[in-house]
Amino acid sequence: MTHNSVGKPALIPVCIFPLTGLCSRAYIAAMLDVRTVRKQLDATQAELGEMLGVNQSTISRLETGELEIDPRTRLALEALIARKSIRTQSAAA
Repeated sequence: MTHNSVGKPALIPVCIFPLTGLCSRAYIAAMLDVRTVRKQLDATQAELGEMLGVNQSTISRLETGELEIDPRTRLALEALIARKSIRTQSAAA
């Protein structure tokens, strides 16, 4: 896995549907950074927690690396990013 100068996994966008902007699971798997996803969604920790059905403290622990991202959370994050991508493209059309 590629890391940046701070030792965090580097962002590697891999769009499998370039016309729709939907990115593949490789993007999320390489990202492993809940804070980046949250900021991309323009959400607070509490708002992202509500979207995922978890407490704000869980989001905080995921962002600091205290908790690992489980498969259900990873899938939900992928869905949120895909939904935002679709909404952004619909608004631009």
